[in-house]
Amino acid sequence: MKIFFKIHNKMPINNTEKVGTKPQCSICGKKFLAKKYLNFHIKTHLAKAKFKCTVCNTGFKHKSLLQSHMKVHDENKEHKCEICAKEFRFRRSYVIHMRRHLGQKTHQCSICAKRFFSKSEVDRHKVVHTEERKVLCKICGKAFKDEKRMRKHTLVHRMEQYNCPVCDKSFNQVQNMRCHLKLHSTAEKSHKCNICDKVFRFKSGLTTHIRNHFKERKHKCEICDKAFKVISNLRIHMNVHFNVKNFSCKICAKLFKSKTCLVSHMVVHSNERPHKCEECGMAFRRKSELQTHSQIHTNERPFECTVCKKTFKRSGHLKSHYITHTGEKNLKCEVCGKQFGYANILKIHMRIHTGEKPYECDICGKGFTCNADMKRHKRNKYGCGPNKIIKEKKNPK
Repeated sequence: MKIFFKIHNKMPINNTEKVGTKPQCSICGKKFLAKKYLNFHIKTHLAKAKFKCTVCNTGFKHKSLLQSHMKVHDENKEHKCEICAKEFRFRRSYVIHMRRHLGQKTHQCSICAKRFFSKSEVDRHKVVHTEERKVLCKICGKAFKDEKRMRKHTLVHRMEQYNCPVCDKSFNQVQNMRCHLKLHSTAEKSHKCNICDKVFRFKSGLTTHIRNHFKERKHKCEICDKAFKVISNLRIHMNVHFNVKNFSCKICAKLFKSKTCLVSHMVVHSNERPHKCEECGMAFRRKSELQTHSQIHTNERPFECTVCKKTFKRSGHLKSHYITHTGEKNLKCEVCGKQFGYANILKIHMRIHTGEKPYECDICGKGFTCNADMKRHKRNKYGCGPNKIIKEKKNPK
């Protein structure tokens, strides 16, 4: 056997010496991630097969290997995932699958400390550190392990762009544009979460969502103690406290604290109202607006205060109501130090310092810091109540 290994190790791998090719068995042609796995595999050819499979006649040196192999022919899958209902023959496959749902990367690369879900993924990744990168991009000089990766990279340098016909977003690859188009599609969302019944268009979106059910909120805001599962969400949240607005609307130049808020705002510039009420036919730009509106017909108030039993239509209204019981004022004005319990009141208060008056009377042109003051002004001065017709102020001769 030792003589065979000496001869086998001197043999060219797959009759080539190219970098990036997988080690291949010269007897059966099977390929492996690393040479150590190939050497272990060679022993199965050389060892005396004491135990043979009655179905496919494959021989094994140990009885335990035969027993494990027999599950390949067994149609019954003993291990079922409780989250997505996927079934597995082998427990190890089930365990690795569950790690993906929970986001548990238990295996770490000893070279770069990058984490993975399984040992096989680590072994596959380590090839990056061992292999030379000899294929160069002719445009920028970046090195790659093989021609395939280099050709994919060259798409970055392509002048040709694939534009989305709906939002005009551009892509280097046509398949990326097609994938993006699904976001605009009104097609039914087929991927459903078994925990909260939320549905998604893409399986990848469902997978990411399921992990959030099991993740702990480890990332905590030091200012308001609010906790997040993902550190990126904490970073976005911090913009609320420091009033950082890095996302600008290309149409009206309005600034927003997050990309999500900007995307939500873009609906304002569209005339489309795809969400229609089945009761009265009224149409809305956003699905959330339709859901809020539909409560008018049902008079449903599902959110109840645990202190006074008062009910609310929206969870945000309930959270705001709780402050009346606690008296907490966690929001502080950075200019004068005055504290507030509600973010919208702090926002109105800040206009006193900035001089901003976004609400203007359409009769006399006087500006106000909030909508309520403007309505009060029109009611007291011009008698413009909710049921009265607004009369234009006559210009003095």
